[in-house]
Amino acid sequence: MFQIIETYGPARIGLLSTKHGTVETPTIFPVHNLGADAGWNTPRYWDVFPEINTGMFNASYLYMDRRNQLNKIVERGVHQYIGFPGIVFIDSGGFIYKKYNLLATQQEVLDIQEKVGADIASTLDQPIFLTKANPENLKISQSVVNAKEALRMRKHKEMLLFASIHGYDPIILRNVIRHLNKCGEFDGFAIGSLMRHFSNYRRIIDLVIAAKREIQNKPLHVYGLSGILVTPLLIYLGVDSMDSSAFIIAAGKRDYIVPGFRRISVHQIEETGGICECLICSSYSISQIKANRKYLSLHNLWALWSELQQIKCAVRQRELENYLKDRFINTTWAKVAFEYAKRRIRFGLAGG
Repeated sequence: MFQIIETYGPARIGLLSTKHGTVETPTIFPVHNLGADAGWNTPRYWDVFPEINTGMFNASYLYMDRRNQLNKIVERGVHQYIGFPGIVFIDSGGFIYKKYNLLATQQEVLDIQEKVGADIASTLDQPIFLTKANPENLKISQSVVNAKEALRMRKHKEMLLFASIHGYDPIILRNVIRHLNKCGEFDGFAIGSLMRHFSNYRRIIDLVIAAKREIQNKPLHVYGLSGILVTPLLIYLGVDSMDSSAFIIAAGKRDYIVPGFRRISVHQIEETGGICECLICSSYSISQIKANRKYLSLHNLWALWSELQQIKCAVRQRELENYLKDRFINTTWAKVAFEYAKRRIRFGLAGG
């Protein structure tokens, strides 16, 4: 199911096999908001960039069924319904579940994931704040209960099941993983609740390192954290996959991701010479890209994917640290975070 083929410190390249094919990790799963009010704002990137063979969907959006399409999706399967040939990861949608006070049970979420044909599913989680408060302990416990229920109730064994995990410090996170490992054979783990605390990079690094140490050779996914600078740091820590809506969000803000650089306003493209060689930028004029959010989203996704390929090349050539040093040199927070991560790794993957 998961084969590691190359390592460089914690960073690794692997092959994750599913019923709809194999993906080389580390990888990103572009977010598709199927089932949401704006569920069709994700462009059909797989038609333009067939090498991007992954997609992230949200079970809570499907459960809400705002456009009354769930029966059709179940009947045809999500792959056929949207014409997607790749690997479908259906997240339980913990943040959406919480935002709309949904009442779906773990069984109902799992039923949706199985019926629409997920290649990878994650267990129903309760997002937390990274603080030591008693309510957070209860949420962590409920996420553990849900994970164990999902493992017991899963009918389709060919669907990979990732346990959603949370913790506000490394010791708690490691204990959660140890407990779940004793309860059964999960196919991987996915860390949640990190996205809204990214400014606290030390804690996030410590949590990822702790999880990495405990799960050993199973795939590790991180929810919601990805971007032109975040992705390289997570891969350096040993993360195998991330879901990304950054390409759509950036386009919505009229931002253009310059490969190997950063986000800039689309109106600065001429000033920086930011037009790249992707299929979008070589097929359309600057004015067309500026005027079309779809083109901008597609370019931004390609920029993130291109960065991913550069990182994997650096892993293979055993040049990842040098690559990241150059990559982060002009961004203070990234440079400081990288130096902290490097110290933590060199002193061992302790993590609590």
